[in-house]
Amino acid sequence: MHQPQGLVCRLESWGATEGEFRERYDGTRRWSPFNYSVYIRKNRGEEVIGLAFGNKVTLHADGSVSEQAIRDAHHRNQILVEEFGLAEEVVNDLPEDQPLPPPPGSRSAQVEENELSPA
Repeated sequence: MHQPQGLVCRLESWGATEGEFRERYDGTRRWSPFNYSVYIRKNRGEEVIGLAFGNKVTLHADGSVSEQAIRDAHHRNQILVEEFGLAEEVVNDLPEDQPLPPPPGSRSAQVEENELSPA
């Protein structure tokens, strides 16, 4: 939903053991793009709707894409209840979305760290 133009995906291994799966899964606890905001997708008739990284996205049957910025947490929660059918009690317990920081160890993160360090 966050890259409706498509993305490159690569399978790095086949037949991972339970230990390998757990290690990779645990590696996302510290940083994953999905740890900072609601990410949801629903097939609805001839289209797909979703929320990703602060936008509501609709993938239409004709291949076109509509995007709408989510104004705030109240707007996000309203969409989750009205369009995705989630219970208000669940939605109201969600934390507010946060801006996505750069991945740890990336050049962007290093630049950010240098900017925040006292001179």
